[in-house]
Amino acid sequence: ARFETVPYLFEQVNGSVAFNTERVDILPFTAVAPSGAPLEVQGSIVPPGDGTEVEFDINVNDIPVDREFIASLPDIRRPLIESIINYDQHDRLVREGFIQTNSIRAARNLELQQRTQAIQQLQRINPDDPDLPNQLEQAEALRERAQTPVFELGGLADLTVEVRRPLGLESSYATSIQADILNLALLPKPFPYPAVADRVQITINEQGIAI
Repeated sequence: ARFETVPYLFEQVNGSVAFNTERVDILPFTAVAPSGAPLEVQGSIVPPGDGTEVEFDINVNDIPVDREFIASLPDIRRPLIESIINYDQHDRLVREGFIQTNSIRAARNLELQQRTQAIQQLQRINPDDPDLPNQLEQAEALRERAQTPVFELGGLADLTVEVRRPLGLESSYATSIQADILNLALLPKPFPYPAVADRVQITINEQGIAI
């Protein structure tokens, strides 16, 4: 399942709907994102038909604010988030060696371990091998790269999405998204300096974005 407001993929959808001639109630629907983040949806449509009043509340806990989540945002909202969580700048800093990701560090440490074992074996078997100084130099360079600061963009967010439509034929839908994030790793596009913010609250609605 995907929601139009934030078309992020959710699976294992379960729930029920109660309805009569006067109203439709969405009893709590539950689902799980591929990351394991749980979702709950409940709401009402009163009365069914044209000009109906609509109220929906969507809650998601511990959803990763990462590339996939940002890509799922509507085009009108995505640039606002990308201005403070910019993966293009993050990738550039990784390429230039200023930062690294956890996966890159793990790969470098594994390679360093393998190189170190090979060097130790060579030192035992043939300590006069002419290639030994070169291998030691390469291992030292790899050790320095493995010590590059780790910086992963984003964080884990608790999302609250409210969808409202007042009763009336001329009324329109209003959607508000609030994200509460305990620790948010930021990399602003205009000034790409890594930073971590504590207890961040981001609100996105028709008026724009507030942090």
